[in-house]
Parts: sequence; structure tokens; C-alpha cells
Amino acid sequence: MSRVETIVFDDDGRITCYGAVLLEDVAELSLRYGVDRDRNHYLQEEEYLAADKVDAAEWPSVEAIRVEFGFINHDARGMARKHLLYFALHQKIMARIRHDSV
Repeated sequence: MSRVETIVFDDDGRITCYGAVLLEDVAELSLRYGVDRDRNHYLQEEEYLAADKVDAAEWPSVEAIRVEFGFINHDARGMARKHLLYFALHQKIMARIRHDSV
């Protein structure tokens, strides 16, 4: 059994799931897809692409999803500072079962 969750990034800078707030003060949210174009099983920075930059034929080659968050943090003087946090999920995702031979 699989379950699909609905994650929403709203206009108030919150990321929610079915109404529950997961993160607040988020300035930006970006998803990048790791396509192993050179088939070395190591993703370089330039191999993480926005969805509109992944060709239809490349979707089965997506090896990872990189989630980037830009946060607003107010310091003691009340000034807003932006911080970037990102992580990548490296799994065999999509419908791919095995790596092609190198």
C-alpha cells in the first residue's frame, strides 16, 4: 500500500501537510532532480536540474531529489537574514529498478 502526501508551500511562508505546519518563515522552496548524465553514479552540482530542464527521456535516470529551503531569520536587531538549507534524497526513485551498465 502506498500513500501520497500533499505538501503545500503557502503565501505566508509556511510548508504544510494536510493543514499541519511543518516549517515556517520559508522564503523560497526549490526542487532539483539529479540526473546521472555521465552514468558515473556520482551526481555533480550541474546534474541537479529544475523539472523543466529534465528531458522526458531523462526522467527514468533521475537518481536523487534535492530539496532547497531559503529561511528568513530575524537577528537581535530585527534584521532579516536569509539562510539556505538543502538536502538530497539519493534513492533509486521513479520507476527505475537497476542501474545501467557503465
